[in-house]
Amino acid sequence: MSEDELRYACFNVFVFIDAKGGSGGGIFRYMYGRLLKEAAAFTDDERLSNMGEELHAIGDQWQRVAQTFQEAYRATSSSTLISEASRLILDIADREQTTWEELHRIVVSPRRAKR
Repeated sequence: MSEDELRYACFNVFVFIDAKGGSGGGIFRYMYGRLLKEAAAFTDDERLSNMGEELHAIGDQWQRVAQTFQEAYRATSSSTLISEASRLILDIADREQTTWEELHRIVVSPRRAKR
């Protein structure tokens, strides 16, 4: 890709991930986090609320990724910022895997996991 093509690709990634206008990344983490907090109130299971908080924090990380791509779009040279976005995404992947596995344990065996 030329530098201009790369910059415009970064802009497109920003638009898709950003919670204000996109449909990827953080927006669904925020929505699901709110759902888990409401479920915690109905089930009296604080662990669901904790998982909701974690998903909200992951949504915030996705917003940082979106902002990094927006900065890359505006930058003269995007490569350093793309490397930073890649690092953030890998961190998110690890954090999300841990979160979803913990949520699965809570939901599949709620009584055993609650003890």
